[in-house]
Amino acid sequence: MGRIGPGHGGRTGFGTCGSLCTGSGLRHGRGTTIPRVQVGSPVGVPDMDKEIIRRYIRQKLPEFQHCYERRLIVVRALEGTVTLQFTIAATGQVTASAASGLDPDVDACSAGVVRSIQFPRFPSGGVVNVSRYPLTFHATE
Repeated sequence: MGRIGPGHGGRTGFGTCGSLCTGSGLRHGRGTTIPRVQVGSPVGVPDMDKEIIRRYIRQKLPEFQHCYERRLIVVRALEGTVTLQFTIAATGQVTASAASGLDPDVDACSAGVVRSIQFPRFPSGGVVNVSRYPLTFHATE
């Protein structure tokens, strides 16, 4: 029960290819490069809050990368920038998020990742509106 099949040593589930691929099916062996995401800087927030926001966005990089990689399988030349816009309540909850600029599927997935973030309570006590937060996706390094 739960075996993938002969020759897999009884391993179950995903991730049986070791470091040569990711869950997206993109090979990352010799002669290929790993798709990557580059994080920009948030616009429209006080300097003190920028570092907090950047830290929490960086923690979600694997999820943003997954959004990109699963679409990259279909659109091989896909590269560009997703611009996130979101609102963080004083409680740290993201109350609104949107994304645009690259591909409708990557944009929607990225907005969903932002909605899942629970930021800490902000010392300012008010709502933080991030008017622009760029994430740039590259198919090659």
